[in-house]
Amino acid sequence: AERALFAEARDGIIAWLRREMTLENGMFASAQDADSLDAHGHMEEGAFYVWSLADAKSLIGDAVDAYQFRPEGNFRDESTQRLMGTNIPHLVEIQPRDPRLDALLEARKSRPMPLRDDKALASWNAMMVSGLVAAGALDIALPCALAWAAALSPEGQLPHQVMEGQASGLGFLDDYAHMADAFLDLFESNGNPMWHEIATLLADQIVGFFALPEGGFTFTGPAHETLFGRTRNCLDNATPAGPAVALRVLRRLGRADDVRHHLNVLYGWADRIPTASGTLLTECLAYLQTHGPDLQAPQAPAEAVQVRLTPAILMPDDEGWAHTAIEIEVAEGYHINSHA
Repeated sequence: AERALFAEARDGIIAWLRREMTLENGMFASAQDADSLDAHGHMEEGAFYVWSLADAKSLIGDAVDAYQFRPEGNFRDESTQRLMGTNIPHLVEIQPRDPRLDALLEARKSRPMPLRDDKALASWNAMMVSGLVAAGALDIALPCALAWAAALSPEGQLPHQVMEGQASGLGFLDDYAHMADAFLDLFESNGNPMWHEIATLLADQIVGFFALPEGGFTFTGPAHETLFGRTRNCLDNATPAGPAVALRVLRRLGRADDVRHHLNVLYGWADRIPTASGTLLTECLAYLQTHGPDLQAPQAPAEAVQVRLTPAILMPDDEGWAHTAIEIEVAEGYHINSHA
């Protein structure tokens, strides 16, 4: 029963993706707006998705009871928390979806659609391809992957985004890593060597553009604009960390020496902040299972960071003010992470 519920959720997500987020070129749009035109012609948040009890009952009958439709509504205004007289269908207890809900879906087609952000982002599309391959939906994964393969430059470089058929922007580490990972998923799924070849090309560029000689990866490459600093974050956020996914790609391609070189530098992140390092920890485990505990983390110098006041002794002036400077000296090979 649980497997059937998960399958139902999977199929519903894929159906939504086909219906509302697939672009003409096979890629996937980035987002939908929360607002759309209501029955009075006003832009309202959630207007596309909510129903009055009377309208819903005329379409799905007594299914309104299981899905918590009420006369006063169950949808609240975001700012005032006032009930709006409209409803979002939702279940209190887990149970299979009532097929009568299809009538709501069909009736909703007559409503103005929310605006859609039609730019296709490389990393997000790549993660979608990987998910679709895992779900067995190759018929929708392949067109997206083929469109991204066609978007590569003659030199094999990956754009960051495609909008209205036009590729723009240089790909970041996350774009290259997730796309190579998705192409390897396709290769393992259908055995087409083309996907392995393109993944290998992207992996070469990950090493050439983003890998540091001492180990680790930067988010931007030398072809991007010159920045004050090139970030090296290895922590998962809303999406898996790019450096950890890059390690996964190199591991899947059998590049054990590259993986060892970069893990020697990166696994300290997982040691210090394990709750935000799930993807990196997975790669550490995969390496240990194959090669054993042969990683050698770099040892910090006795005093990696020194902080001092200059002058150390404060002498107030005639107006009672004293002035000093805080000097921070960071050993070579270390840097201070900051949100500033």
